[in-house]
Amino acid sequence: MARKSEESNEEHFVTGSSPKKDKPSLASHRGFLVLLLGLVFLSATCVGLWTLFTIQGIQEAELSEALTESCSESARGFDAFIRHQENRIGLLKNAITDLLSTSEENAAFSLADFLESEMPLFLKSTVASCEEIDAIFLHLNPEANSVYHDITYVKDTELTVKRVPPLAEEEYDPNNPGMVWFYKPLAGKAPFWSEVFYLDSLENHYISYSAPIYQNGRPIAVIGLFINLRRLLEKIEQFTDSDHSFGFLLNQDLRVLYHPDYGKGILFEQLEAIDPAVYDGILSETSILSRVVLQEDKFLALSKLSNGWVLGFDISFREIRLPVQALTVFSAGIALILLCFALLFAYLYRRQFLKPISQLTSVVTRYRRGDSEARYLSHPEGAIGHLGTSFNELANELEKRMDTIHRQNDDISAVNEELEAMNQQLEESYHVTEELATGLRKTIALASRSSLKTFESQHSFLKESLDTLMTLIPKADYGTIYSATQKAFSIASFVGHRFSRYYQIPRELLEPSEKPFLINNTLGLPEKSEELKRFLPELYLRERKPIEQTLGVYLQVAGEVYGLITLDIGEGRHQTFSEQQIEIISSFANVVSSFLAIRTFVRQSEGFQKEIIFSFIKILELYDPYTQGHSEGVALLSSAIAEEICTDSEEVKKTYWTGLVHDIGKILVPSDILKKSGALSSDEYNIIQKHPQWGAEVLHSSEKLREIADLVLFHHERWDGTGYPIGLKGEEIPYISRIITIADALEAMTSDRPYRKGMGVDLAFKELEDGAGSQFDPVLVKKIMNLSVCREKILSIIRSKVHHGE
Repeated sequence: MARKSEESNEEHFVTGSSPKKDKPSLASHRGFLVLLLGLVFLSATCVGLWTLFTIQGIQEAELSEALTESCSESARGFDAFIRHQENRIGLLKNAITDLLSTSEENAAFSLADFLESEMPLFLKSTVASCEEIDAIFLHLNPEANSVYHDITYVKDTELTVKRVPPLAEEEYDPNNPGMVWFYKPLAGKAPFWSEVFYLDSLENHYISYSAPIYQNGRPIAVIGLFINLRRLLEKIEQFTDSDHSFGFLLNQDLRVLYHPDYGKGILFEQLEAIDPAVYDGILSETSILSRVVLQEDKFLALSKLSNGWVLGFDISFREIRLPVQALTVFSAGIALILLCFALLFAYLYRRQFLKPISQLTSVVTRYRRGDSEARYLSHPEGAIGHLGTSFNELANELEKRMDTIHRQNDDISAVNEELEAMNQQLEESYHVTEELATGLRKTIALASRSSLKTFESQHSFLKESLDTLMTLIPKADYGTIYSATQKAFSIASFVGHRFSRYYQIPRELLEPSEKPFLINNTLGLPEKSEELKRFLPELYLRERKPIEQTLGVYLQVAGEVYGLITLDIGEGRHQTFSEQQIEIISSFANVVSSFLAIRTFVRQSEGFQKEIIFSFIKILELYDPYTQGHSEGVALLSSAIAEEICTDSEEVKKTYWTGLVHDIGKILVPSDILKKSGALSSDEYNIIQKHPQWGAEVLHSSEKLREIADLVLFHHERWDGTGYPIGLKGEEIPYISRIITIADALEAMTSDRPYRKGMGVDLAFKELEDGAGSQFDPVLVKKIMNLSVCREKILSIIRSKVHHGE
């Protein structure tokens, strides 16, 4: 009965018969009521949301003001810590300067002896009484004093203060990053805050503050202190107590001194996506002032410290926003109510007016979506019925044409699929070729530079090698490179991990293999993982990032192991290294291994060559006792003169070797002539004059000593052209040969001989000036006489020789 009534109503609607007059009126009133209620609820929702966001903005403004003041106060506290260290070094520097002024009255003691008698107790008490200082040092400037000496006290973990042994002479290297705290204040002639560096002698990371000490206008020493990096981190971290906030520290060059992710090598541009001009504005400030930058849900405060550093705080607003759940539930409730009213409104209008149109629209939609059998079967009468009939006829005609088109499309699709497969293969081949070409270019660049860097720091080369490999294999998140000794593998550099020190692993716990290896343990190291866990400290395990897979290769040549490289994929990445990446790391390891092998060979061959030359010098001294110590003295004097006059370190090194072997030809002079106590005959003197030529011929047979041979040949030529063996004149004589001539004369004049007593240095300098223009280069003599530092070095070498002879 109900079904029949419904069919009757549908037929009535399709045929267009008139319904009762009160029904359209009722539907119109219902639709208007629904529309009115919807507008009311929509307005209420907009007002509520506007109120909520207004309250949120007020809260953020008030919090920003409070956070600005808090960050400024924190910056002032941190700046007070920095200035306190500067004041402490300033007081120590003034105290030492006053002590040095009193030492000038007593010339009997050297500067090192005087400071050794006055300073140890003073420095020890200072570092013992200052909780934030980990070490304090006073280093003499060897360039000013010709003495390598320092007084250094450190505080260990048990707060025991002890003095550490002085640094060896070879550790004084201006290119050593670990000596920046010493050479930077000397070069800049001003106090200096360093970046973070690792100090091998103390096995930790430090920041130093040091200042030069002057005496009579010369920098004679450096006074400074070391602050453990951990102490600065505690100073910064104590200002941020939220999981969504952190602090960071930049130096004057906007390089990161501290950041929670500092192990990734973060630069300041990566800290926040803001205009770098904001950082420049902070650096231009003359006093501590927090500058605030608001970014979406973050608050960034920047402050310039008194020493030029920038202290920043990154604070999230997520903790103080209105509860997101409450806002979400409120908005969802309003939306649900509006949806209910909209559905009710749509249902009423659909039942009364739109059902036939909806049925036709549904059929058309189904047909458009691919249902080729969709046809309009209801209400064939009326305008909608005629439209439905026309649609059915059109659909039948289209169906026939579509069958034809489908058959044609099938053929075209088959061809397209083949073309797409070919394009995909070409695209993949292009990417693989491009990746291999990029890796080849970078590897070739590193290999070409390795030959030029044979004598540079091995640590810097290993660091550059790891950085290059990380770019060749971008899938790797972290990396570590180890250098090998006879007893252990030591971490030389790392990327991504947060190692606080350079750990060592005994060699017996690792078994080197010739091929690359893949492992999936948490240590990222092959073999004996349980033994490694027992050996390595818990701090190492905490500082090492969690990994999913490790790719490693040993650095070795002809069975000799020089190191180890490991690359890691971070935990949760669900990726693995490919065969192509294994081939890349294998080829790259060959380049790095070759450099390490060449460096080892060069060091061994250079030491062997030096020992051979010294052996020849000893033979010469046994052959001619009168020249004992003469060659080494000439080498020291000539290289000292070259250091003050020449700027090229290679020229200084060449001058030293020339002075050392300048008389090597005398070994071919008959012994009876060399040891003759009376005057030499003309023939005997002619034989003596051949020793430069004989020495040059001996040295010319060596590839490495060939360029020194010509310098030895001309060391007895005179400025006026009356010398031997050729009689060169003026600037025709090589510059280094002219230096050797002066050093040879100074050493001979100040040395004792069986037939005479050596003259004093002042008289030797007078003879040097008298011989300028005849025997010696007058310009070179003038430079030596006008450079007080050069004269002091010559005096120190001659005195040292006399003292050693006694």
